[in-house]
Amino acid sequence: MPAPPDIPWYHSYDLGDHKIVGAQSLEYLAYREEVIFGGVDVRDKTVLDICTWSGYMAFAAERHGAREVTAIDDAVWRHMRGREGFDYLHKHFDSKVLADQVHMDNLGAWLDGKHFDIILCLGLLYHVRNPIHLIELCAKHSDTCVLDTLLGMLDCPHPAMQYLPKYEPTELANYFVPNASCVEHLMRDYGFKNVRITLDKNGPSRAVFHATK
Repeated sequence: MPAPPDIPWYHSYDLGDHKIVGAQSLEYLAYREEVIFGGVDVRDKTVLDICTWSGYMAFAAERHGAREVTAIDDAVWRHMRGREGFDYLHKHFDSKVLADQVHMDNLGAWLDGKHFDIILCLGLLYHVRNPIHLIELCAKHSDTCVLDTLLGMLDCPHPAMQYLPKYEPTELANYFVPNASCVEHLMRDYGFKNVRITLDKNGPSRAVFHATK
C-alpha cells in the first residue's frame, strides 16, 4: 500500500508499515471502541454508521462481526477530505463496508424505507440544527442506537439543551449541547425502552448512550 494521504486525520491508526496520527489517539480510540461495542452485540447485525469520517467505527463494527455495515458522511468528506481517508482505509482493510455520501439535511429522505439493527450516531448530535429530529430518525429506523455526544448544562436538574450562538453557522459548527437527562428522555420518548449512559473517562462533558427497544 502507498503512504496514507496527507489530510487532516481525526482518527489514529496503526497500519503496520504506516502510522496515522489523528486528533484522537490510538489509546483513546481503543477505549471508545470498548465502550461502544462492549455495550452492544453487532454480530450478524446490520449497522449504520452516521457521519463516519474516516470510518474507524464502521471498520470496527465489521471486525466485530456485523453482517453488513453502511457508512455515510458528507460535510467532513467534502470539507476535510475525509472521503480520501475512508477510501484509503477501505482498500487497506479489504473492507466490504458500504459507503454513501448523504447530507444531514437529506438524512430522513435517505433513510426512508430502510431499517438497521443498530445505528451508530457518534459525535454528530451537537453538529446538527435539529438534534431532536436526529434522535427521532435513529429511533424510527433502528432497533438499537448507540449515541455519543458532548454534554452541557451539567448542573441543571432538568432535561435541558443549550444553544451555542454562531455569527456564521457552518456545516461543521456546534449548535446544541444537551445534558444527559435530556438525551435519555428524548430517546425514551421516541421509543427506546432501555437507555444506559456511560460517561467518558475524561470527564462528564461527554457520554455514550446505548438505547434499545
